[in-house]
Amino acid sequence: MTKTALFLIQAKAGLPRIYRCLRNKPHALLSYRKETADTTLYAPNTTWASGRNRLIEYVKANRLLYDWYVFLDEDVVFYEPARSPVALVYCPFWLLRLLQVASGCILHACGKDGSPG
Repeated sequence: MTKTALFLIQAKAGLPRIYRCLRNKPHALLSYRKETADTTLYAPNTTWASGRNRLIEYVKANRLLYDWYVFLDEDVVFYEPARSPVALVYCPFWLLRLLQVASGCILHACGKDGSPG
């Protein structure tokens, strides 16, 4: 069985409400303000870049082998497939398909004009 995607999330404290659809999916959560029960790594005072580095170091140290590593921050929004906005047509099809297969959710990472959201 192939492990499709591991979601690597950075958030202030705990799993953000917008990522509830990932609670039972493979993920690692780096919290940078407060450690909670959801936190995999607690790394106060990390930047966006250093937090991502800490997450990939965690993946390597624990030999977590997946086809895809999807980095997310709490300001990227997920929608359930049945409730997806039309703006998703601007996102690359392969990304949408990967996230549908991997999580049952769709990543909404595009603005209405097709620019990154």
